[in-house]
Amino acid sequence: MKILKTLFAFLLFGVMSTSLFAQNPYLVKDIYPGAVESRPVGGTGLNGIFYFSSDNGVFGREMWRSDGTDAGTYIVKDIHPNNPTGWGVQMVYNVNNLLYFSGNDGKNGQEPWKSNGTANGTTMIKNIAPSSGSSQPNHWTLSGNIIYFNPCPLNQDWQIWKTDGTSAGTVLIKNINKKGNDAASYFHDVNGTLFFWADNGSTGIELWKSNGTTSGTVMVKEIRPGISSSYPSGFPRPSYYTPVTFDWTKELAVGSIYYFTADDGSNGAELWKSDGTSGGTVMVANINSLAGSYPHWLTQMGNYLYFSANDGTSGYELWSLNLSNGTVSLVSDLNAQSGSYPMQLTVVNDLLYFSADDGVNGRELWRYDAVNPPVAVTNLNGSEKGVYDSTYFRMANVLTYHYRFPSYNGTVFFEANDGTTGWELWQYHPASGVSLVKDINPGMAKSRLEGPCIVDTKLFFTADDGIHGRELWCYDMSQPINAPMVVETMQSDNYKIDFYPNPASESLTISGEFKNNVNLNIKIFDLLGYEIMNTEKSSVSRISEQIDISGYPAGMYIINFRFNGQSVQQKFIKK
Repeated sequence: MKILKTLFAFLLFGVMSTSLFAQNPYLVKDIYPGAVESRPVGGTGLNGIFYFSSDNGVFGREMWRSDGTDAGTYIVKDIHPNNPTGWGVQMVYNVNNLLYFSGNDGKNGQEPWKSNGTANGTTMIKNIAPSSGSSQPNHWTLSGNIIYFNPCPLNQDWQIWKTDGTSAGTVLIKNINKKGNDAASYFHDVNGTLFFWADNGSTGIELWKSNGTTSGTVMVKEIRPGISSSYPSGFPRPSYYTPVTFDWTKELAVGSIYYFTADDGSNGAELWKSDGTSGGTVMVANINSLAGSYPHWLTQMGNYLYFSANDGTSGYELWSLNLSNGTVSLVSDLNAQSGSYPMQLTVVNDLLYFSADDGVNGRELWRYDAVNPPVAVTNLNGSEKGVYDSTYFRMANVLTYHYRFPSYNGTVFFEANDGTTGWELWQYHPASGVSLVKDINPGMAKSRLEGPCIVDTKLFFTADDGIHGRELWCYDMSQPINAPMVVETMQSDNYKIDFYPNPASESLTISGEFKNNVNLNIKIFDLLGYEIMNTEKSSVSRISEQIDISGYPAGMYIINFRFNGQSVQQKFIKK
């Protein structure tokens, strides 16, 4: 084994080493410096990195990435140069371990792009609408081994496309409605078959399916005969609910069966199911024979399908469908006065969580174990809305919202107002109960939480601390709340290297940026000088690594970085 000869030569001439202390959760980076906000939106995770759309006031809105450190948070590529106010990238999707998005380079309009997370690997796939300006692709969905999407060109043809990530492999499957409109798409993978909603110009919006071929892209059934659509519009909500149509909560795949809400013109909007055949597309139950029960928030837990519906007597309450025998039942009438409006149905460790208003305590977080009656697990703000509707913990885009509660290792995260701290991030676990994660914007001011995305052990989200505007925040769930998050920084004029946390228990996150490309060698030594780890990076200007140290014995170690004739190192503690 190699032995490090000089263990504590931490600082070289011109090199500065600092330790930044922040409390978990923490502001990752003030992307748009000062009070002006960058408002990160539309994020997803890939290989331990959070990718999102943001605007730093220089590049316009482009795709960024973050590993949870300042140095590891930067723009991936400026696809629309010299456009500081533009919207080059809005939403980013992880489809089959590649990033897909609608991008505008200023030359071709809004077209399909892909990225592997690097600048060189971020390219336009194809200019689908060269003559009409922009194709505006959306609804990226993997079904079987095919990636589907739906462009909406300026001529408004309703089309379905597929791509393999290449220009030649990006082709039109079927033009369903010439001179129609981009109506309810809502692509859904059902055991390798794509189910979606479309209007062919004569039947209204009905249920369709596709296997990726022209002949295999067909209407499943005309549920509501004639030009009227069977896909119901609108959405039931309490009067204080933000008027956004949450359409995708009205459908769910369970194995090879597709459950959805439809209106056949006679029974109103009710629960239906389909096996992909016309004969196998049937109404499950007529819960409200007078006006339709409008089932939504369809969620499977075990052998039951749960949803919110209105039978015309109890108002909107929690219902269940036994997937074995087809029995539909009211789970509980939580609000005998007007309905509790169960929302955000989320399954975590065989428990169903949802927000509901019992008419006494306002909207709170509830839990159901499928055996005992549902119970409220919070009562944070008396008769006020304790747990806020998910429109505030959202994706921050008028078309795409985050509905379900984020969760990690049995812990559920939500936004709530206890009447003292304003709207802030809270968490609940059956073993430890309810707790405030952090009063990000102190006092009654709200932190305006948006876009939660869990990547490995990190919960990334957008928040406003009252100073920086809406910027990127991170809650490292491998560390305790309010634990000092020590970020070790080594920097000089031509490089900056961060690593955290210190102390660490499971892994070290390392980020670095260099003025020029370098050949980088990273080593870890114990205090006896024995080499524990050795890795090489060739010709890199940035690095972002997670090093697994879970198997290291507790104690002190040294991490050493060598590049272009320079060597810097720092101590860290393995807990």
